[in-house]
Amino acid sequence: MADSVLIIGESGTGKSTSGRNLDPKETVWINIANKPLPFKGWKTKYPILDKNNTDGRQSVANKPKSIINVLKHVSMNMPEIKNIIVDDWQYASSFEYFDRASEKGFDKFTEIAQGIAAMARAPMDLRDDLTIFFLTHSEENQDHKGIRKTKAKTVGENLPISI
Repeated sequence: MADSVLIIGESGTGKSTSGRNLDPKETVWINIANKPLPFKGWKTKYPILDKNNTDGRQSVANKPKSIINVLKHVSMNMPEIKNIIVDDWQYASSFEYFDRASEKGFDKFTEIAQGIAAMARAPMDLRDDLTIFFLTHSEENQDHKGIRKTKAKTVGENLPISI
């Protein structure tokens, strides 16, 4: 079972930037939002990983099933990799929510939540020497007693992870 680390913070607080301190030879980046990484040299250090470049260090995947497939691929086929960064985790649910906005019914919300939960559980089936860093934005709210809480930003009320 791989180790999982959830890093929650406001936009611009250095979650992604901190990835520059990891060794690119041991790190794969799953770039959900397909955004430029916030440090110099990222294109050279983290080239795209795909069937044409199996030595790549960055995957652009934004669906839970695709993200899980990348996690499994790295675990099974890239023994030199010790770190996987899943950056901006909350976008996996947001993008699917908006992609499915015209669907009728409530089943889509359950399916979206199941996809996010499956990503969170995926490290249980990965190599023991991997660390998965889930980076996500935070949001503040209040509980029913008026106590302020910081939680991982989610679509709707799914996965109310508070700290």
